[in-house]
Amino acid sequence: MAGVIADSGNLSWNTPDYLLEKIRVYFNGTIDLDPCSNPGSIVQATDNWVLPYRDGLEESWGERKRVYVNPPYGSSYILDGRCLLPKEYRELPPEKKIQCKKQNIFKWVSKAVSEREDRQNETIMLIPASVETKAWQDIIFKQNFVSVCFLKGRVRFVGSINGCSVPLALVLFSQYPLQVGGYKEAIAKRKSFNKLFSDLGFIF
Repeated sequence: MAGVIADSGNLSWNTPDYLLEKIRVYFNGTIDLDPCSNPGSIVQATDNWVLPYRDGLEESWGERKRVYVNPPYGSSYILDGRCLLPKEYRELPPEKKIQCKKQNIFKWVSKAVSEREDRQNETIMLIPASVETKAWQDIIFKQNFVSVCFLKGRVRFVGSINGCSVPLALVLFSQYPLQVGGYKEAIAKRKSFNKLFSDLGFIF
């Protein structure tokens, strides 16, 4: 369900190659985990988690250090291992609605921060640049060792005729510098991200 635009009627919008190529370069050629993948994904991560078999919001990302996340945009719902659009959710009977688990950008960003704090994962996310939302105001802007690239124009997902209806950003949650000298490494990684993606948009 990568890149779900919740009101689009489509559950799978795949990241374009030009972004994935740069993300792989940043991760030295390998993405260890795509925790919200889909059967047609072109991310080529070592591990691709697809519902109903693996739930990236519920499961630990473990020792997979290089993570790329293109989560559902807007709100969607999980029922019996299947992702539902808001329209599908509204049509459910009440007894089914209470069984649904809601997912949104705030929850995915919270998950990335939690995994970084607990297991030192390094995550790049492709998310809407909706800086007025709680995900940005309460989480992203309050984190240390974060870099953001606000992408130019409207990103066109693989298979889509038009660009995305909202502006997007790449957000890097770098590993915390725990060891001696770690701050220099963290700063170097941030500089690497900024240099690599600066031609695609404004770096913050």
